[in-house]
Amino acid sequence: MRHFLVGRVVGIATTLFFLGVGPAQAQLISGSTSRWNPILYGTNGVADPANDQQTGQRESDIVGTTAIPSAYMAFDPATAGSLTDGTLYFRLRLAEDSQSAGYSGFIWVGIDANSDGAIDLFAGVDRQGNNSQTVLRNPGTGANTSPNTTSIDTANLATSPYQHTASNYDWAAVGAANYTGSNLDVDAGGQTDFFMSFSVPFQDIVTNLNTTGTGRPTPLSINQNTNLRFVIATSQQGNSINQDINGGNVPINSASTYTSLGVISDTTTLTAQITVPEAGSLAFVLWGGGLGLLAYRRRT
Repeated sequence: MRHFLVGRVVGIATTLFFLGVGPAQAQLISGSTSRWNPILYGTNGVADPANDQQTGQRESDIVGTTAIPSAYMAFDPATAGSLTDGTLYFRLRLAEDSQSAGYSGFIWVGIDANSDGAIDLFAGVDRQGNNSQTVLRNPGTGANTSPNTTSIDTANLATSPYQHTASNYDWAAVGAANYTGSNLDVDAGGQTDFFMSFSVPFQDIVTNLNTTGTGRPTPLSINQNTNLRFVIATSQQGNSINQDINGGNVPINSASTYTSLGVISDTTTLTAQITVPEAGSLAFVLWGGGLGLLAYRRRT
């Protein structure tokens, strides 16, 4: 009987393992929001007003309500015991797809790595012209604490760019495959909303923050337990934020700080953002457990 049960555990786990569709990263990047965590904004909830982009390009309009998140994140740790590797994921909800070739422009995630309200590093998607890549860049020489003191260095840091693949980038209509809700047009604009999802190696963020650079005169040491905050925006330029800042209806030339405007996210750690396991990962655990039972049976 024991042999039968062990065989069933190993067999089921092996089947689940091989039924996993593609790499775990590819499954997460295009997968359901059930495996992602909303990025929160205190009194502003997770909302971003519709039609608050600075031009008529609705593709650059981040949309959401207090019940329907406008932005998500997730973290997939890699090596057990390491606090500085793994993959960091971001997902934004945008009003529509206005371009036949997909999103056109930039997405910027400014990282405040020491809770002082200033952006210390930018991770972003560059889809301008023929580019389709994720980049890491330093902030500019200003204070980087408000929309009108923020700029972005135009040089990609040495660890980037990361050319887009199915494992690190996804631009897809909001629907049953990637969304657990039923409202597919949050802004009621007549077009299905789109998710922009992308990932960055966390080790590269750690490495770049731990050096001096434009807009970051002091190295910052972080790991997955460090408190982080984010300023998220769309842009049509690679050196500034000039479209929509997530979390509120905020003028892009405002002199008020991100903190006072309520558009810098609540503090979180990446440990708190660890995603739930893939079916393949669960199968691996079960498979290992089954082999352990088998070894135990042989010993007894």
